Amino acid sequence: MWNNTNVTDQFDSILSSFFWSKDNEKRSSEVIIKEWNVVFYELDWDFQRQEIWWEITEDNINEFQYYIVMNKLDEDEDMVNTFVAKFKKAWHYNYSYIFDWIPLRINWSMWRGKSFMRIRRLPSKMPTPDDLNIPHIVRDEISKYKNWWLVVVSAPPGSWKSTTIASVLQELFDSKVVNAITLEDPLEYIYKEDSLSIVEQRERWLDFDEYSTWIEACMRQTPDIVVVQEMTTQDIVKDVMYLVEKWVLVITTLHTWDVPSIFESILSAYWPEWKQEILNKLAMHFKCCISQRLIKKKDWGWKLAIFEVLTNTNEVRWYIKWDNVKNLHQLMVRKPHLLFSDDIISKLEKEEISILDWFESCPFSRLKDLEDKVWVTYKEIRDSL
Repeated sequence: MWNNTNVTDQFDSILSSFFWSKDNEKRSSEVIIKEWNVVFYELDWDFQRQEIWWEITEDNINEFQYYIVMNKLDEDEDMVNTFVAKFKKAWHYNYSYIFDWIPLRINWSMWRGKSFMRIRRLPSKMPTPDDLNIPHIVRDEISKYKNWWLVVVSAPPGSWKSTTIASVLQELFDSKVVNAITLEDPLEYIYKEDSLSIVEQRERWLDFDEYSTWIEACMRQTPDIVVVQEMTTQDIVKDVMYLVEKWVLVITTLHTWDVPSIFESILSAYWPEWKQEILNKLAMHFKCCISQRLIKKKDWGWKLAIFEVLTNTNEVRWYIKWDNVKNLHQLMVRKPHLLFSDDIISKLEKEEISILDWFESCPFSRLKDLEDKVWVTYKEIRDSL
C-alpha cells in the first residue's frame, strides 16, 4: 500500500499550478520535470522557466512514477514488479494519467542516467471533428470502413494525430455498429461506452507487450477496424501491411512531413528488391493519407490544425504503382485532395489565423506553393511593420 503522501502532495502542487486552471487548458500544454528546483513549461508555444519551492530529486520522481503505476495496476505488486522490470529494460515509458479531471500524457525516460518526465495536457473533453475542422473527405473515407483499406495520419510529435483519429472514430462509433480494436501506447482517449459499436482499447505494457504478437492475435476477433497507434519501427510497418491484406481497415500514424513522405517512409521498411511489390500493395490497399500541422489561432485562444489529404483515385494509384510518389502533390491541387497551402489560405480567408504565422507552420515542401499564392498580401503586411 502506497503511503508516501509527501511526494504526491509535492507533485500535485506542481501539476495544479500548471494545469488546474481552466485558462491554462488553452495556454500551458507541456511541462518538463527533472532533478533540480526548476520546472520548464510550454506557454503559448514557447518554453518558459520557473523556480519551485522544493527541490526535485531522483527519488521523488521515481516514487511518484511508482505511485501512478500502482494506481493503474490496482496495487497488484506482482504486476508492478513486472512493469518496473520492463521499464528498466527499455528505459522509457508512455502512459496516461488523470489528475483530478485533467487527462495527461506522461513520458517517463532517462536523462544522463537520471529519471525525468515530460507531461503533456490533453483536451479535458474529446473534441469533435467539427471542433478540429477536420476536412469532410477524411470523415467520409473512414465512414466507408467496409472497403477495408489503410488510413495513415502523419505529423510531428504533439500535433494531435491521436486526437484527430479519436474524434473521427467516435463519430463513426456513434452512428454505426462496428467491431473495433485499438492498440495504443499510451491510451489517451476513452471512447464512450454507450456508443453503438464494440470497442476494445488495449494499452501497451498493461494489456500487451509487443505489437506483432497482438496484431496477429486480434485477428481472431474478426475486427472491422484496427487502430495501431504508431508505426515506430520497421517491424510494425510490416505488421500493419499484413493486417491490411486481411481485409481490415487499419488506421495508424507516422512522423513524416507531408503526404508523399508517408509512402517513402513505408517503403524504407523493406529491402530494395521488395519495392515494386510494396508499391503495388500500397496502390491497391491505401484509402486515405492525412498529414497535419498545428498553427496559432488568431485570437491566441488555442491551436488550430491544418491538413493535407490524399485519397485513392485511379490517377493516384498509377503514380504509386510506377514509383512516382515524390510528385503526388501535383495531383493534390485538384479535388477531392487537399494541399496544406490551400487549407492555410482557406483559414486566412476566414480570419482564423494570422498572415504572420502561416510561414512557420507550412512544411518546406509546400512553402513555395504557398508563397506564390499569398506573397502579395504577405509582402504588404511585412513591409508595413
